[in-house]
Amino acid sequence: MPEAIAGLEIPETAAVAEATGLIQETTSPLIYHHSRRIFFFSLIHAQKLGVKPDPELLYLAAMFHDTGLLTPFSDVEQRFEVDGADHARKFLLDRGFSTAAAETVWTAIALHTTPGIPGRMARKSRPRTSAS
Repeated sequence: MPEAIAGLEIPETAAVAEATGLIQETTSPLIYHHSRRIFFFSLIHAQKLGVKPDPELLYLAAMFHDTGLLTPFSDVEQRFEVDGADHARKFLLDRGFSTAAAETVWTAIALHTTPGIPGRMARKSRPRTSAS
């Protein structure tokens, strides 16, 4: 039976179970519980917007989104968001996810603290005018 909170279910897949265990074992309880709440808040927000995200990819993105704040995921050479995104992408690819799925999760994590850019990425490109 899937784990559910307020009628929202955590996907029951091997990758979700493995990511849950990994994040629980390698991060702090604060990051672990925050990441799970992000998944639920994201589902609620998606419902309000009428968007139907892939629940497994959403969960994996939520679980890895702040992992770059802590060892073993952190790397002083780049932003924490990119560290978490890199680890998430590797996690997905190592488990047979498509490159497109891994890149979707990478982008969501890498840009999660960069307001404005993700929304612009989703728009169809429009020709620029001299007034733009």
